[in-house]
Amino acid sequence: LVSVTPDDRDLVKEFVSKRSLNGSILINAQDYFDSWGVQFFPSFAVIGPNGALLGATYGNRLGGEDGTVTADGLEKWVKSLVDEI
Repeated sequence: LVSVTPDDRDLVKEFVSKRSLNGSILINAQDYFDSWGVQFFPSFAVIGPNGALLGATYGNRLGGEDGTVTADGLEKWVKSLVDEI
């Protein structure tokens, strides 16, 4: 799992610290978002072992009726993509 953000290091460091998050984060990545066509946040993508895009979606499609991402919604979506491999 890799998080990608257009934000700079200081902003990301503060965000991560406040939420006790850990993991890999690619920062200052606006060029990636532009090349991938990402227009809304949060966005999610699953990349297969061969580097091909298996699927992409926006957070409001992954669970809560209020547009929030739920763990269950995210898990079901990822499982549906991985099961196709």
